[in-house]
Amino acid sequence: MRIRYWILILLLAGGILVWRPALRLLRAVYLLLALSGQPEHGLKAVAYEVTVEPWRVEAPRGALEARLYRPRGIERPGIAVLLHGVVPQGMKDSRLVHFARALAGGGTAVLTPDLPDIRRYLLTMATLDDIAAALETAVGSPEASWDRARAGVVGISYSGTLGLLAASRPPLRGKLKYGVTFGSYYSFADAVHFSLTGRYRRAGVEIDMEPHPYARIVFYYNAAPEMASLEEPMRVRRVLELMLDEQVSQAEAARESLTPADRRTVQAMLDGDSEQLNREVEATLSRHPDYLRAFSLEPHLPELRIPHLVLVHSANDDIIPYGETVRLCRRLEPRGDLETRCVVTRLFSHVDVESGVERGFWSFTVPEYSRLIGAIYRVLTLAS
Repeated sequence: MRIRYWILILLLAGGILVWRPALRLLRAVYLLLALSGQPEHGLKAVAYEVTVEPWRVEAPRGALEARLYRPRGIERPGIAVLLHGVVPQGMKDSRLVHFARALAGGGTAVLTPDLPDIRRYLLTMATLDDIAAALETAVGSPEASWDRARAGVVGISYSGTLGLLAASRPPLRGKLKYGVTFGSYYSFADAVHFSLTGRYRRAGVEIDMEPHPYARIVFYYNAAPEMASLEEPMRVRRVLELMLDEQVSQAEAARESLTPADRRTVQAMLDGDSEQLNREVEATLSRHPDYLRAFSLEPHLPELRIPHLVLVHSANDDIIPYGETVRLCRRLEPRGDLETRCVVTRLFSHVDVESGVERGFWSFTVPEYSRLIGAIYRVLTLAS
């Protein structure tokens, strides 16, 4: 009887050891499905139930609105600060909400701060302060109901790099367990050049493609106040803002009130075929070397002290070239203090999973999904 008892104990222990990784793998698949726009998929049954509550982040500019997603049944989960990209909906963007719920369903609390400048298409130093404040909330909040030793940052698009930059500041250096980026950049100047031109030549990666008009207009919008070619730069900027907000009829009406020269310039911006305008935007940026340095990872790599990194990028990305993640991974390779997993996949268009793509099952579907699910599994392992 005693031998049978221990056999039963060993079998149960072995089942638990197998079950936990299998359950995490199913949750990784569910998270991928949520990212692809299927948050109500049947695999949701394997995830924890999630509660959502309003939160506040005390930043230098004042209190920022935020949301906290918590998995039910875990007394002190880890905490992931999830940063939205350059979208007007901010933390309320449906894709971010699906991601946050699915990530929390994997067993970690998720804090999503609203970043007001990025939400209005502006990349500012205040945004870095906002992100740093959110990370400080995660690792230093005295009333925290989560495990601060298991804090990490997860950033989408430009916010992926901004999250790593904020985490490299002295008060946060070495405080985070992991960092995750989806479609981020290494050199701000090179990322802007690609957004304007679709051309990229770095780290052995050569890309010539039509850049996404959204990203191009974002940088025209940021540069407009300093562009000498514009007669009424702030009115031009307003037209661009309305275009980014997809208020097309209002944008057309505002464009009609511009001077003839500015109307032609706006049309050239929308068409994206003006090398002269692109050079002017890049020249505008070059007049602010401190800004370029502050927004680039390259000069800040020695201060990056996050022991576990998962860096994911799309080979199809028409907003930020995948070569930027390749460059970062190569620069981090010699670092013995960092464990880095890098995945370049063809399943994304920037940060949206492409569904229904007709490709070979064994030659495309299996290897691409295996690598991506493996990366997400690693994220859940670090976070939960």
